[in-house]
Amino acid sequence: MSKEMIIGRIVTSATDTQLAQIRDILDGKATETVAPTDRRLLNVRQVAQEIGLSKTTVWRLVNEGILPTVEVRAGRRRVPSEAVTEFINRRNRSVHNAG
Repeated sequence: MSKEMIIGRIVTSATDTQLAQIRDILDGKATETVAPTDRRLLNVRQVAQEIGLSKTTVWRLVNEGILPTVEVRAGRRRVPSEAVTEFINRRNRSVHNAG
């Protein structure tokens, strides 16, 4: 697909707000930046490594509903990486506020 076709699809399907943002970008105006969303799904071992806890503790957090999971197939659950990031941020805030 050519660049022209891609731009054509973007322009024809974009909302007025999105078109204004595109115009601002092309005109070199400052625009707000949005952090990319991380959509990875992590298994319990990966979560334990990221958080620095044991797999047993991660399972406890999952079972208590502190860490949400997504069932990817029967009996297989994964934790969204966004949930892990939010858990770490909450833990850091609570440690910072307590200290």
